[in-house]
Amino acid sequence: MLGRDTIMSATMDWKDSTVSFPSIGTPMKSLTSDIVQGSARKPSTLHPHSVLNSTANLASSFANPLAPAVPSSVGPSSYKSVLSQMKKYSLPDASNTTWDGTYSIIPIPKELTISQEKQRYACTEALLESERAFRKVVQERNEAAAMLEDSDHHRFHASQDLLAIESTGLAELLKKQRERLSQLKTSFENADNQVVPGNRNITDEEAEFARRVRECNEAILCNRQINLCDKFSQIVQRSGNYAALQLWRAFSAMTSFQLSSDFDFTSEVRDSSGFRCHIVRSAKEYLERTCYESAASRFGPDNSTLRITDVVQAHTRSQLSKHRASLIFNGMRVEGLPVWPLIFYGLRMGAVDTATQFAEAGDETTKKFVRYLKDYGKNGGFLSASALNDVEILYKQTKGTDDTFQKAVYSVMSKMGTSENSEGVAFTVSDWLWMKLCQVTSSPKSFTYSKLTELVREKFGSETIDDAECFLVYTLTGQFELALERLFNNPKFRIHTVHMAITLKQSPVHLTADLDFVAMIKSYVRQFRRQSPETAIEYYFHLKDVPIFDTLKYGHNFRNMFELCVYKLARDTKETWKLFGQFDANDVDGRLRKGLIHKFVSDPEAVMTAVATEFEKDGRNVEAVRLLEIAEEKELMLKVILRTLASCLTSSLGNSEERKNLVNTSAIAVQRLQKMRGVKDSNLLSNVLLLLDLFTFFDLFDKKEYKKAVAVMNNLRVIPMDQASIAPALDMYKEHLVTETRRCIPECSLATMRALAGWYASEKDKSAGRRVFAGTTLEFSAMSPPESSFLLTNNPSQESFLLKFEALMKYAQLTPAPHFPDFLDKMFKLKDSVC
Repeated sequence: MLGRDTIMSATMDWKDSTVSFPSIGTPMKSLTSDIVQGSARKPSTLHPHSVLNSTANLASSFANPLAPAVPSSVGPSSYKSVLSQMKKYSLPDASNTTWDGTYSIIPIPKELTISQEKQRYACTEALLESERAFRKVVQERNEAAAMLEDSDHHRFHASQDLLAIESTGLAELLKKQRERLSQLKTSFENADNQVVPGNRNITDEEAEFARRVRECNEAILCNRQINLCDKFSQIVQRSGNYAALQLWRAFSAMTSFQLSSDFDFTSEVRDSSGFRCHIVRSAKEYLERTCYESAASRFGPDNSTLRITDVVQAHTRSQLSKHRASLIFNGMRVEGLPVWPLIFYGLRMGAVDTATQFAEAGDETTKKFVRYLKDYGKNGGFLSASALNDVEILYKQTKGTDDTFQKAVYSVMSKMGTSENSEGVAFTVSDWLWMKLCQVTSSPKSFTYSKLTELVREKFGSETIDDAECFLVYTLTGQFELALERLFNNPKFRIHTVHMAITLKQSPVHLTADLDFVAMIKSYVRQFRRQSPETAIEYYFHLKDVPIFDTLKYGHNFRNMFELCVYKLARDTKETWKLFGQFDANDVDGRLRKGLIHKFVSDPEAVMTAVATEFEKDGRNVEAVRLLEIAEEKELMLKVILRTLASCLTSSLGNSEERKNLVNTSAIAVQRLQKMRGVKDSNLLSNVLLLLDLFTFFDLFDKKEYKKAVAVMNNLRVIPMDQASIAPALDMYKEHLVTETRRCIPECSLATMRALAGWYASEKDKSAGRRVFAGTTLEFSAMSPPESSFLLTNNPSQESFLLKFEALMKYAQLTPAPHFPDFLDKMFKLKDSVC
């Protein structure tokens, strides 16, 4: 009997020393255990042929659909000669083995074991290669899914443990991989069904904000004043979103800044002492007002008859009850409460007179302090020089006191102790910020506004702090760009951030370059721009004063970011008429319905021309012609019509309706142009008219109305029908036809030859019939007398047809056709087939 180690193959040393694989012979492992325990189970799983094929079955059963083809040396075919391998190593033939109830273990030679390990190593390498390809596909899908709306829900990722091989073995890993692949495939299929960025409809909330933006734009265009902050705040108030409303209230309090005529809106506002004083004063007033309103709200909705002393006492009692265990108070009590906390919270609510009343009702220390409180209230939060010196001395004397509220009152009024956090008093961020604002002075040696902003950035720069809280602190310290940037990262407040940025841009405070306002607007509008271009352009209007420095990057000379965004919007939407307007259908008088861009720009021709140029490149030729007509680019429009008609004269554009639409649009535009008589290049117009008539010829040719088609061509005089017409036709070709039209002449000659052959065949068989002539740009009833007489003459003889063929052949030989190399061969073959 052989032991367990005889059957189990040794573990190989892999490139990664931390990774080890159990033996491939999993079926044998189970049987070995039974042998050790003395089990009498029939060892059918020990059939040598089954054991040696286990590796191949395992590798093939967990094939990865993303994996490259496994080399043939790894596949099951390498195990077909198992019996011959056994004979090579003098092993007994498994097919002749007799099982007599005893257990026989066939040893696996070392050479064969090494071969198995090499096969397993190759399978593993194939698996790892498969994983690399799989991870690459997942990464590409992630990048595509990240562009979707609410992309946080679609960022699918392959877990790193796909390559981590645990003790459960290779089979378990492959099974896990197949399950993971199935889950990701389902996720990707769901992601494919999601809305493409920009293709979703605008929500009700977005529509409400957009209406206010439209009102703002109209006010700007009419030079009217409008309070955007109030407009937007009303929307939030009606929605019942309390969290967003608090943000708007703080933002409104800080941006209602009235400038004097001495200020320069673009450079001096942020750096002026007046702006900094406004920020500190407005922030203090806001924090004091909100503190009072929060305390008064505990008395119910009807608190109009409340005395402020009652509110201060109630708020003080509430705060002390939460933190009484850690507080020590000095002095006597007023209404059962320590006097210094009452004075502090009186100041905290902006009620200096109430704080003075509490001080008068206190002990000798507080009564002496009354004169400083009165001086503090009289000077709007500042002390006179003598009073400031006295309070500074009092603050220094209280460094050893345990009454934190007494020390806080001295600190606030003397503007000292700015490095202390006042943990025993400032229980909230609002309390801490209020104390710091009270300590701000204009003296460079003291706690200045600049030092306050630096302290706030240092304290609230962490990403772990709540976004709304950071926004409030940054806003209340006048760091609006930093506040908006932080809040914009929160999808819940993104809509509010964008409209706050618009409000700030239109306010006297103005935006600075620290905020990427362009990226913010574009990111917000991108969600619905294709479905609602009329809404998108209202937001793009606020980018009108943003210059473009690298104009060569876009290939067009745009004056500002507004024009660039409209240009990109027009290319992405199929409703360009909303943006640029349109002429009434089939109206040759040229009555134009103006688009949205005319509301914001008086001369949008450059944008229209740029869009039309790209439309022509993209194959949107009808839209290109319409835009150039609206932009009154007559010469450029004719050139586009000429190029487009010439390129599709003999083709169907893959869509007969599209071809018909192109011809009709071009014909109506040319008719309006002729009526206006504003074309300088008459030869260019003549070539366009010729191409339109050639479309009539090819329409008749496609309908097999050959006699009428030949009549049209004869009337155009561009293809000669007799020897006398060759010279005039060549003169027209050389002197009047432009390059685009010349390239069409060989096809026209060949089609005319075929039309003559078809007419000749019908006359020869006496089976010619007339068909209805309609739907072309040249009506039969409007033909000129020479053309009508051409059709009404007696049917020509064979000799007259031969003369026409000869004239066509001679003309074809005199007109070059380098783009049509077998042109003459086809003409000769066609002539020979008829003659």
